[in-house]
Formats: sequence, structure tokens, C-alpha cells
Amino acid sequence: MTIKLDKILHTTEETLGLIPLCEKTLYRYAQELIKEGRCPTDMGRYQLKGVRSILWDVLKLKDWLIRNKLVQKVKYDYEKLEQQKIKQALVVNFNNQQKGVDL
Repeated sequence: MTIKLDKILHTTEETLGLIPLCEKTLYRYAQELIKEGRCPTDMGRYQLKGVRSILWDVLKLKDWLIRNKLVQKVKYDYEKLEQQKIKQALVVNFNNQQKGVDL
């Protein structure tokens, strides 16, 4: 599954337009990484000096979602529901690009 982009880093708003997830979900994932002692840049989240908004590498985020949220086995219903939402968001993006919809 590929995502066609015109630039490398996107604002949160642009990222949510490309991968339609909830903004709180993205920030929750980043907080989980920080609690684990990992850096949010692992998932493509960047806070650059002199830039007010957080920037996202959408390709890195997509790969991180697949590796860390879709591949893992689920124990609880809410984890299964979260996986379904991520799959749907990635499929919606992929289908829009196949149809030529400009996001």
C-alpha cells in the first residue's frame, strides 16, 4: 500500500486528511511511546524548533501503524476495534488515491 505525497512533512491537520484517524489517537500513540522510553520520531512525529505545529512524516506513520498496531495480536475487544479503525483509515486513503481523489 503506497501513499503519494507532494512533501515529506505535514501538519497534523494535513496528516489527518491523508490518514483519517482521530487527533487524540495520534497523540495517545505518541504518549505511549514516550512512556516506553522511545522517541515519537519512531512513528514520524516531529517537533522542530521555530515551528509551532507538530509535523508528521506520513509514510513513517503508516509503516509504524502497520508494524505496531495492526500486526500485534489483540486480547481485548477495544484493541480489535482500534485495529479495524486503523485498517479502515489506511484503506480509505489507498482507495482515494487509486481513484485519483486529491486530498
